[in-house]
Amino acid sequence: MPHEKLLKLISKRIADGSMLHIIKQTLTTSVVIHGKAISKKKVGVPQGSPVSPLYSNIYLNVIDQVWHSRSYPEKLNATLHRYCDDVILVCPQECQVSAGKIHRISQEIIAHY
Repeated sequence: MPHEKLLKLISKRIADGSMLHIIKQTLTTSVVIHGKAISKKKVGVPQGSPVSPLYSNIYLNVIDQVWHSRSYPEKLNATLHRYCDDVILVCPQECQVSAGKIHRISQEIIAHY
């Protein structure tokens, strides 16, 4: 999840620059592995953070909305299910959707937002 895109989605609802700055800081905290701080990343959310599920759902909500607005369930005979901060695509055994096609669709959706 690219931070830039997530922050763009969040800024549609939050106008306070100070709050957006704090949110950005929570995304770019260093990760400590074996006692050493690993450099800040520009993608993903810190695992174990209390706000990680919130950020994930903000991001996944767009994918979910676009998935349905483009009628992908009918076109691809596949349904998108969300649980907490996860998403799973379910299709029947005879489904002709390749993983590559689903990956391209999801990347297209994310690139648009």
